Amino acid sequence: MCGIAGILFKGDHRNLTTGQALINMLDGCQHRGPDSTGFALYREANEDELRLRFLVGSGAEAEQSVESIKGKLVEYGADIIGEEAIGPTYCFVVRF
Repeated sequence: MCGIAGILFKGDHRNLTTGQALINMLDGCQHRGPDSTGFALYREANEDELRLRFLVGSGAEAEQSVESIKGKLVEYGADIIGEEAIGPTYCFVVRF
């Protein structure tokens, strides 16, 4: 079954970032069937940085996933320079 979501911010006053709003909308559509969902947001890239986003779940499961991912990043020599949680996802900004 098809589900389509869209967003239009008018003016400068927002209570969510674009990414947060899109994640909330996709969470609302996921009950509609087995098809995959997704989106991509692009911003100006920093040449020596990688932005990695993972689906980590919520609660204790999310905390365990985040710690496991952090451990692997450090194990492979990544310098974690930024972190951000949005909904059930977690983003790391890293340098190698």
